[in-house]
Amino acid sequence: MNTRHFRPLSDQNLIRDLKHLVRTERSITLRIIHLLIEVERRQLYLELGYSSMHDFASRGLGYSDSASFRRIKTARSIALYPEIEG
Repeated sequence: MNTRHFRPLSDQNLIRDLKHLVRTERSITLRIIHLLIEVERRQLYLELGYSSMHDFASRGLGYSDSASFRRIKTARSIALYPEIEG
């Protein structure tokens, strides 16, 4: 990504935009976690020809091995203990 188009932003606007995107990222990540919970509950990864949730997250969704592991572990934890979501 070319960062030249960020240069006209004031420092204040740059930080404001960054904070907004971080909040958005957290919201999107939580939505992804909830969708992974449902994919696993329905075992859709098997219907799609993947041997496991990790295989689906890695090959099917394009996450790295470590990113797949973290998301699946988080999804399973939230599915078992919904109170930790907050």
